[in-house]
Amino acid sequence: EVAQPQTGTVPLSPPTVSLSPLPSTPFVGFESELAQLDRHLAAALSGHARVAFISGEAGGGKTTLLAEFIRRALGTHGDLLAASGGCNAQFGYGDPYLPFRQALHALTGDLEGIQDEEHARRIRSALPFVLETLLAQGPNLASAFLPLEALSRGAFRLGEETADALAKFEARAADSQSGQLALFDEFTRVLVAISRRYPLILALDDLQWADQGSISLFFHLARNLREARVLLVGNYRPEEIALDRNGKRH
Repeated sequence: EVAQPQTGTVPLSPPTVSLSPLPSTPFVGFESELAQLDRHLAAALSGHARVAFISGEAGGGKTTLLAEFIRRALGTHGDLLAASGGCNAQFGYGDPYLPFRQALHALTGDLEGIQDEEHARRIRSALPFVLETLLAQGPNLASAFLPLEALSRGAFRLGEETADALAKFEARAADSQSGQLALFDEFTRVLVAISRRYPLILALDDLQWADQGSISLFFHLARNLREARVLLVGNYRPEEIALDRNGKRH
């Protein structure tokens, strides 16, 4: 059952697509869930950011459903970008911001795991704008979430002007310190700025294992993206939500 969230707010009952186990023929019986996700995407494309969750048991097809939704969306919307990240049961609370770092790596040219050539081509085409936006809107975010060598590899392909901007950024980053809220604000600004040219799907997998920092950043984005052309969608297993150090479920 999916509840329609209000723009710029986090509903008390988040929009959730609940799944039964994946059928033998993929997506038979899942068209309703795909249609619900399409409606959220349509709202996001019109400038009203949306948040949605897919919940279900292990093996229920959550990851496959999300991948199929992204594949169809990229085929339909020629300017759409998608970036994915996932949480890891082996690291859990010990690997802060893992799904968001992976998503940001994808947006800045790390194409590992992207098998669709059109998707990869689209990210490469958007890379100059994305990198320049990151350097302008999120210098502390870049130094906290991305290794400088990864940014350097991306900038190397973009010419001397971007490489010079990166060199200046590296000099600032060495002396820069920023608190969590400032990093969250930068992440928000970066997504908003990118979405003005390229609407975004940010897909986060296995949120039941998310660290507290990732949960806090997810909540911050849900409250502050507002009019951005962004669909933030995650999946999780309700029965496996991780415990924090105090033994409470997040």
